Amino acid sequence: MLKRLIASADYYLNKRPLYVAPRGAQDYRKAHAQRREALADAGRLLIERMKLNLDSDMLGAGVTDYAALYGYVTQRRPARVLELGTGITTAVMAAAMEEIGHGKLVTVDHIQQYSNEGRALLSNPQKARVDFVVAAVVTEEFKGSTALHYRGVPAMDYDMIFVDGPPVIFGRTQYPSTDAMHVVARSDRPIDIIVDRRLQTLNHYSLWLDCDVVFDAALSLGVIASVDKTKLRASPRRKPSLLLANALDALRLSA
Repeated sequence: MLKRLIASADYYLNKRPLYVAPRGAQDYRKAHAQRREALADAGRLLIERMKLNLDSDMLGAGVTDYAALYGYVTQRRPARVLELGTGITTAVMAAAMEEIGHGKLVTVDHIQQYSNEGRALLSNPQKARVDFVVAAVVTEEFKGSTALHYRGVPAMDYDMIFVDGPPVIFGRTQYPSTDAMHVVARSDRPIDIIVDRRLQTLNHYSLWLDCDVVFDAALSLGVIASVDKTKLRASPRRKPSLLLANALDALRLSA
């Protein structure tokens, strides 16, 4: 059933172009809603099957993210994933890795309670696949901008990074988070980056990366595919440049 729902989501995401010139605003909104709801249905069914509590304080990402991350892990089979911000997504990716019998997850958060609760969601086989890291959030000057990152992210080779932390809004100011950029700066291997609802972070990445930085408005999801240190720019673009496109296409996912 889950695969059928994901296939339905892929139909909307792949067969119905997201950014076309619709005949009217109503058609445009309808296309967005169809795509979002198809993937949300898959995410809700996944959470139901896993018996996870959507009222948890750890709930940050949306149900569409759960389906997208589950699909990514099961289809792309990453050897090691870095998750910035522990939550329900930790359990989703661990379950996907257990299902395919492949992969390790490093999840980082600054709140010990989230790390403890995240571990409690996992079965013993899943716990063997996940390393929980509690790290302080610190500020830095990154290429001329004030930014936030976790102090002490393990320096490893990663195939995918999911950015859902650290918190980037303090008062009325929104800051970019830069952990993913630090990983890319030392990586010779291509990394896929998935960014949850962080336009300021995506805009910052687009200034300094010589590759497409995708934003899918229907899913509120950003994607930077196959990026390594050779894609870092010596100087920034004049202004941010996001490609409005299909997130699952950018991640090379299919039904």
